[in-house]
Amino acid sequence: MENQTVVTDATTTAGIVTATTTTGTMPNTVTATPIIEPPKQTEPKQPDKPKADSPEVEKLKEALSRANSQAAEFKRQLREKQTEAERAEAERAEADKAMREELETLRKEKAVSEYKSKCLALDFDADLAAQTATAIAESNVESLFDCLKQFVETTKTKMANDALNRQPGLSAGVPPTTNTTQDTEYEQMRRWAGLPPRK
Repeated sequence: MENQTVVTDATTTAGIVTATTTTGTMPNTVTATPIIEPPKQTEPKQPDKPKADSPEVEKLKEALSRANSQAAEFKRQLREKQTEAERAEAERAEADKAMREELETLRKEKAVSEYKSKCLALDFDADLAAQTATAIAESNVESLFDCLKQFVETTKTKMANDALNRQPGLSAGVPPTTNTTQDTEYEQMRRWAGLPPRK
């Protein structure tokens, strides 16, 4: 057997120990594979915990308390602002509603006034003209027909009275059903015959 030269290298990289053994240039050369040793498990170093009564803990507690109180104050202010905004919105909506109602009332009154003047021009009675105009403005068909029926009946009665007043030979005390023409002719014949008038 020939002489051998053995060289052993041991290196440590990142906690891994590598040992390499090499033999020299001799006829019988042997190469050894590296030996890897697992790293030792070391626990990470824990930071020192501050004591409960240390000044740093007190400062942190004060800062946390201050931040919590500021957050609560901001929330309260936000709630108040939202409440004021909601109150302002409600007041604006109420004012708009009142304005719309007033506008509708004015429009209705104007329409009623115009319709009433047109009804008066058609010879309606003042009260009946107001009722008819209101029925038209409110689109109340039943009331409108009642007013028109009343107007037609009043007009018929008025026309009949006017026709009676225009007839000649009628006195106010003689009812229109009496046959006054025949009575007058009879009296005239009695007078021509020399008879006294009937009593």
